[in-house]
Amino acid sequence: MADLVYTGRFDLNPARNTREKLLLPLGDIKPLQQAGVYLAVMNQAGRYDYSNPATLFTLSDIGVSAHRYHNRLDIFTQSLENGAAQQGIEVSLLNEKGQTLTQATSDAQGYVQLENDKNAALLLARKDGQTTLLDLKLPALDLAEFNIAGAPGYSKQFFMFGPRDLYRPGETVILNGLLRDADGKALPDQPIKLDVIKPDGQVLRSVVSQPENGLYHFTWPLDSNAATGMWHIRANTGDNQYRMWDFHVEDFMPERMALNLTGEKTPANAER
Repeated sequence: MADLVYTGRFDLNPARNTREKLLLPLGDIKPLQQAGVYLAVMNQAGRYDYSNPATLFTLSDIGVSAHRYHNRLDIFTQSLENGAAQQGIEVSLLNEKGQTLTQATSDAQGYVQLENDKNAALLLARKDGQTTLLDLKLPALDLAEFNIAGAPGYSKQFFMFGPRDLYRPGETVILNGLLRDADGKALPDQPIKLDVIKPDGQVLRSVVSQPENGLYHFTWPLDSNAATGMWHIRANTGDNQYRMWDFHVEDFMPERMALNLTGEKTPANAER
């Protein structure tokens, strides 16, 4: 059962017929200085209703950020007071019934990796009486206004590159690739499936590429009547997560350089 620790009155004075978001000053309330989980119930003075608005909040020094990927959750715990990583934080995923789905403890860097369970509704972080809650059903932090665009992260990184990305019909497309892990270190050689995709989305050819000394090399001669537009080469490293390399096929005239070579009027001799 919960214990009553504080009762107070706040003069909110909102404008009539409007909804406002107000922050209540709790920092100077001594009974609310102890870390823990609190339930706040509010009611209008002089009224006794059958139901009252209530909310749950925690006082904790455990800061949590969760990064959701295809099949895992990367969780970082740190102190809200000084920003230092927190070791030994017990991190749990709970479903909507409050049942624990998975659990792990943060390392010296404050890092925890958990399997991304679709039934997870709440992330719970606890240590020494401190508790932090993270609702996984709420919308994630909107980063649309920040310039964070970049290549998607995979456990296997397949870097594709070529001498150019603009070709004419009839030319040969050249593509090279390197297979690396998430830290950029070389992975053991393995076959990789490559699909050549036309501008209309149809797969023109599928091949399995084998590396030589860690380098994947693929060439594809374009037909003389190949469709112009944006083509794609799709790579699958076996995890069914596609990596794309794009190139253009256009009718264009390559830049040319004219050279005029002229020699001396007097032929050179051996003495010179």
